[in-house]
Amino acid sequence: MYKAFISYSHAADDKFAPALQNALQKFAKPWYKKRNLEIFRDEASLSASPHLWGNITKALDQSEYLVYLASPASEKSRWVNKEIEYWLEHKSIDTVLIALTEGELLWNDEINNFLSPENNSLPPALDDKFDAEPFYIDLRQSKSEEDLSLDNPIFKKEVLKLAATLHGKEPKDLASEEVSEHRKMMQIKNGTISVLILLLIATIGAAWYANQQKQIAVEQRDLAQSNYLISEAKSLVETNPPLALRLAEQAMLKNDDKNIEKAAIKIYRENSFDEIHNLPNYKGFEDNVLSVEFSPNEDSILVGSWDTFGKGTVRILDLQGNLINKLNDDATGFSETAFPMQGKTNFADSSETEDQNNIPYGFTDVAFSADGKKILAGSSIGKVYLWSLDKNTMQVFKSHTDVITSVAFSPDGQTILTGSNDGRAILWNLKGDRLHIFTEQSVGVNAAIFSPDGQSILIGLSNSTALLLNLNGNKIQEFKGLRGAVTSVAFSPDGKTMLTGTEIPGEENGTIRLWDLKGNPIQKFKKHYGKIFAIAFSPDGKFIFIGSNKGINAPGSGHSSSIWDLKGNIIKEYNNLLRSVRSVSFTKDGKKILIGAGFPYFLDTPLPLKDFLKSGKVESLSPAQKKQYGIQ
Repeated sequence: MYKAFISYSHAADDKFAPALQNALQKFAKPWYKKRNLEIFRDEASLSASPHLWGNITKALDQSEYLVYLASPASEKSRWVNKEIEYWLEHKSIDTVLIALTEGELLWNDEINNFLSPENNSLPPALDDKFDAEPFYIDLRQSKSEEDLSLDNPIFKKEVLKLAATLHGKEPKDLASEEVSEHRKMMQIKNGTISVLILLLIATIGAAWYANQQKQIAVEQRDLAQSNYLISEAKSLVETNPPLALRLAEQAMLKNDDKNIEKAAIKIYRENSFDEIHNLPNYKGFEDNVLSVEFSPNEDSILVGSWDTFGKGTVRILDLQGNLINKLNDDATGFSETAFPMQGKTNFADSSETEDQNNIPYGFTDVAFSADGKKILAGSSIGKVYLWSLDKNTMQVFKSHTDVITSVAFSPDGQTILTGSNDGRAILWNLKGDRLHIFTEQSVGVNAAIFSPDGQSILIGLSNSTALLLNLNGNKIQEFKGLRGAVTSVAFSPDGKTMLTGTEIPGEENGTIRLWDLKGNPIQKFKKHYGKIFAIAFSPDGKFIFIGSNKGINAPGSGHSSSIWDLKGNIIKEYNNLLRSVRSVSFTKDGKKILIGAGFPYFLDTPLPLKDFLKSGKVESLSPAQKKQYGIQ
């Protein structure tokens, strides 16, 4: 006599069926019994023998309940449907218990039937047999072998509901029996184990002590090896940074000491590891590149320079360094590779009559318009050049009497902002009309930029002051308390914070400050050994780039740039650049940085140390190196 017959699809529930059978047989089982219930489950293929049906019907006749494992596969199984039809012909629908393993069983109270019988997990024989929503357990969350165990609370809870019906008891009563039987079994087991434990205590104690001594020895050995490797790494930093970084990695693997990790991060932070990329086809080696910028679609770059012969050049290059277009000091104002000039306009304060095509000095700042159709170039002789790529024309704005320190298009591209050492920042329209002169001072304007929304401007002055002004020249905020000339300024992408960078006359130091727009300092960054010439936020606003003429910590570090987080922590330093970093431009995704440092360079934005080591940019240790340093 069987308590239940499990009807299921072998294709779908070959794991569920034996697991459920085992769970029902063991649930609340006394320790001395083999099983608590007899559950029938056909383990053979139903189509293996034409005589199998007789054995199946015999088992069905001898079973009190039928447990149906509901799934789309069971719904379509003709053998499952045949078993259920036979059951309903001989026994009550009330003895059919359902365990849903896959699919849906959606009941509609209004029609007192299942929704979409053709799409539920019941076979045709059961579609219209229930007068009310039937009880079923849900095993759909149980997928793996670990899930299909009474050790899994979710599975056990569902099995309890089914087992309680088979035992004819309330679930809470059966659960109490389960706990009681489990407690008895554990007491017997624990008694047996206790005897064994008493016999093994001496052996285990001796083994534990020996293992502890061995572990201590291993830890001491690994610590000594780790200290040796990090010492070797430090000694190799100057001559072989990649090898030093790999040895530092091995030191971290040997020991997780924070000082060792800190030393490894320092090696990574202060060395470039081929993260500085030259433009392979660039031919302007005689130039001192002062300003660079990505084009709006990032398929080319704009480069402004001042070469060793006192001649300025503005170039448009592709990302390999090949020349696309060029503005220089020849007879027409353009090189032979550039388009022919079809128009030219000069706007001047004075009665100068010098040839406007002559460009004898350097270009100190350049900028693309947002649509990429226009270029601004500021020169060392106080002139600003507006180069219209779509119309093949150039305009010359002459209203400054000293070096142009900054040029910028407004975000909408309709106005232009220029700043100069003559103490003035000027707002222009594209026709060359001056809309506003912001400052008339004896101190130079070192930087002038638009806010991200174009409604205000930020100016850095040589008198240790930065000004936030509206477009009419009214002061919104003044930022004071800075040491040295404010050489560079930057807005965060959301326009809610700003940066100032300074150089201190007579000292080899610069400072970086993060401010809110009310003039409150948010973060004072570590004093930078070197004058600050370029600063910028990353596109996501989480990091800042700093360009300088020296390394962060020492004058011997060479021309340097670095990336910091907003808490003032150095993330990465790029040393030994050709010249001081004068300008910076990020790609929109923040993964590449273009800098002007006597040469246009591409930089990779830094990865966390562990990700960098996995990136393959530093060769792994060779077998010979591992042998040399005793690394296994």
